[in-house]
Amino acid sequence: MKDFLTAEQWKRNVGTENYPVTFLHEYAVGLIWDILQTALKDKVTVKLPLIDGAVAENVLDGVAKIAVPDSLQSIGGYIPDLALFNEDIRVLRVIEVVVTSYTSQEKLDNLTKRGVEVLQVPARNEAELRTLLPYHSQGSEVKWWHQTHRREGRGAGVNFLSYHRIQNEADEEVNSFIRNLVQCSPVKRRELVTVLEALYSLDSLYPLRPDNPKSDILREHEG
Repeated sequence: MKDFLTAEQWKRNVGTENYPVTFLHEYAVGLIWDILQTALKDKVTVKLPLIDGAVAENVLDGVAKIAVPDSLQSIGGYIPDLALFNEDIRVLRVIEVVVTSYTSQEKLDNLTKRGVEVLQVPARNEAELRTLLPYHSQGSEVKWWHQTHRREGRGAGVNFLSYHRIQNEADEEVNSFIRNLVQCSPVKRRELVTVLEALYSLDSLYPLRPDNPKSDILREHEG
C-alpha cells in the first residue's frame, strides 16, 4: 500500500515559526479526536496503543466531553493535545501524541499529582498512524479501533446472522463488478484507475469530521 504523503510532507510545519508542529502530529490528533467523539456518541469502547507497547483498554471510561485545549485552557500550566473530561468538567485523562519527543517527566509528575492520567500515543511515522485509522485491521482482527455495541437493558450483542447476510450480498455485488471490469474495454479500465487514484488521499479516504478542531489547518496544508 503506497503512502498517503511523503516523509517531507508529514514533517511539514503547520504551526508557527516559534511553535512548530508537524502535519503528522496534527493529523494524528485530529484523527484521535474524531474516533473518540464518534465513539462517545455511539457508546462504544475504544482502545489505543501506547508508546511503551501497552494498550489503553477503555479510553472513554467516565468521559463526557473531549476537547483540544488551547492556550486559555491549560491544565496545571500544561496544554495537552487532547483532554477528556467527566460530567463535572473535571479532567480525567489527557492524550499526548508522540511524533518526535516524549512528554517531559516534569509534566507527567505534575499531572499525576492532580489525579490526571496521561496516555502517550505513538505516531512517529505513517505506519504507526495507520494503526489508528478507523477499522484498521490485519486479517479479521481489529487492532485498536475496537467497538463493543451496547443496547440499553439488553447487554452487548451483535446480530451475526444479519451481518453475514449483508456481507454475502455485498460480496456478490463486488464479484459482479470484477466480472464486468475484466470484460470492459481498456478505455474504461483506465478511466477507473484515474478516478481511484484521484480518490486516494487522506481527505478522501479518511476525512475528518467538519466540526473537528484540526480540519481547517490540515485541509489547507494537505498534499
